[in-house]
Amino acid sequence: MRRHLALIGDASWLLAERLQRVREHGSVQTALLETPQQFSANDLPEQRGVALFDCVHHGEFALAAATELRSRGSSFRCVADVPDDCCEATIAQLVAAGFWGIVFQSAPPAAVCDVIQRVSKGRLCYPSAIMDRIQTHDGHMTLAGAPTSELDRLSADEKALLSLLAGGMTTPSAALKLGIEIRAAKRMRTAFMERLQLPDSASIVRFAVRAGLI
Repeated sequence: MRRHLALIGDASWLLAERLQRVREHGSVQTALLETPQQFSANDLPEQRGVALFDCVHHGEFALAAATELRSRGSSFRCVADVPDDCCEATIAQLVAAGFWGIVFQSAPPAAVCDVIQRVSKGRLCYPSAIMDRIQTHDGHMTLAGAPTSELDRLSADEKALLSLLAGGMTTPSAALKLGIEIRAAKRMRTAFMERLQLPDSASIVRFAVRAGLI
């Protein structure tokens, strides 16, 4: 069964050979190409289809556009083309915005087409570690245990300190950069490590990477 496909993203992304081969795939009926500046939800056909967004160059736009399509009750299901090093915090945002799946930037055309076909059939397409944690409530999806929810438990000063420590600074150096006393920085570090259950410096780095802080 051939499916409607909309590609929305940067001009260089739209013209890439990888996506040209996706457009030429036998499963694609029509391919609408638009840049973020041109895109309007009204341009999408009324028939069910898949909208593949360029989240490599226009992540914030893609989140806003997907949210709008969902609020309008659009028959198009959204998929995000994301960087290979896409962090979990970003994936959590995509899930919350209503994206049905993701494809990584290095995925070959056949893999991209496979995700498009599966999403068009109403199947979510995320890595298994993400799929196991997606929860749905009143038609809205969330990612359970996502670092973004844990970040909400940190103050602005704690986030700044955590980022500096994860980037390799010592506590005294981070305190100096933030303009706070070393003793206060040490108390702050102890507090957020206990709250987030981060046992050592390595776990601080891992958390910061997952949360998109570094």
